[in-house]
Amino acid sequence: MFNARLHPFSQVFRLEADPGADFIANVFRFPTAGQVLGVYAVNDAAIANATNMVAIHILNKGTTGTATATTVTTFADTVGWTEDVPRTGTVANTKFASGEWLAISYDETNTGLPTRMAIQVDYMLNAYEN
Repeated sequence: MFNARLHPFSQVFRLEADPGADFIANVFRFPTAGQVLGVYAVNDAAIANATNMVAIHILNKGTTGTATATTVTTFADTVGWTEDVPRTGTVANTKFASGEWLAISYDETNTGLPTRMAIQVDYMLNAYEN
């Protein structure tokens, strides 16, 4: 029997070109309490780790979308990005209350160039009350 409370979901977000500056974007609002299970990212071009770097942070921005961010996971810029090699984030602070916003932070040093980056967030709803 299917139990919707135990069913994981995935959401994919894409960065289609170099945005040219740092930014934080609210991308998903939890409709009910839930938990992030995993976060993955892949870029289709190599990004150096010495001079030109890109870090991606997955954040909880609270119910207003403007609250002080709590970090869920970070893909640090110190290790670089290898072309077409998926990376797995280590998640912490995974619980979200109903109405809280998941955000993506893009942090560029010099001229890191994501060309087509995909970020996948796996999550469950209703199974983890805050």
